[in-house]
Amino acid sequence: METQDLEIEVTEGERRTAGELVQFWPLAPVIPVAAAVAHLLAKPASWSRTQKRVLAAAGVVVGLNLVRWQLQRFFTPRPRYEVLQHDGPFEVRRYPAMVVAQTRVNLGFDLALTEGFQRLAGFIFGRNTGQEHVSMTTPVVTQHESLHFDSLTSEAQDDGGYTVSFVMPPQRTVQDLPLPEDDRVTLRELQPRTVAALKFSGRYDSERVRRASERLMAEARSHGIEVLGEPAFAGYDSPSTLPLLRRNEVWVQVAD
Repeated sequence: METQDLEIEVTEGERRTAGELVQFWPLAPVIPVAAAVAHLLAKPASWSRTQKRVLAAAGVVVGLNLVRWQLQRFFTPRPRYEVLQHDGPFEVRRYPAMVVAQTRVNLGFDLALTEGFQRLAGFIFGRNTGQEHVSMTTPVVTQHESLHFDSLTSEAQDDGGYTVSFVMPPQRTVQDLPLPEDDRVTLRELQPRTVAALKFSGRYDSERVRRASERLMAEARSHGIEVLGEPAFAGYDSPSTLPLLRRNEVWVQVAD
């Protein structure tokens, strides 16, 4: 990482820490249920049958809540696409046109992903001209500025930093979406394109993304596919999801 990666104001660091803690709110109900279970084990005779049934029901509700939290991506919309080729974790897909909210962050990959996510989350959660809550979709796409995701539309971009993108719901257009209050967030329409994608699980730090990108490029070459540009990272889960359960991908545009 460059030195500039560490040059973050204290207020930004505090806000980021608070935001990360909010991701773990589903764990809050575990505390009273765990305390009740501990009391039951310590003094089982003091619990009536009705109290035990209530505790069991509460445990089931908390358990289902935790499962949904960890598997949130299955309840979150994502862009439809057509699979043109499939070989294990490697796929070639055709995506339709879509609208994205984007922000450029002049930090290293790991910090850029966090900061970019926060800016874009602010937009969809009401920091916009209509104070509208825009539906969340997956994945979140992160790409180095010189390898800008918008190269798919042949628009030239300057080098430096990363661009983080949220895909907007499929029925929305640039014209009917509210404007972001944060001038660092922009709306843009991407044209239909074909991408090669490689799935991988686990953590999505810069080193793992780099290795996955190298494998994606090797897979594309072995399948005789012409690559256009360089890979981008697509994350489908929040950092609070257990690494084993995460769906991560790297994408690269390929010739039709």
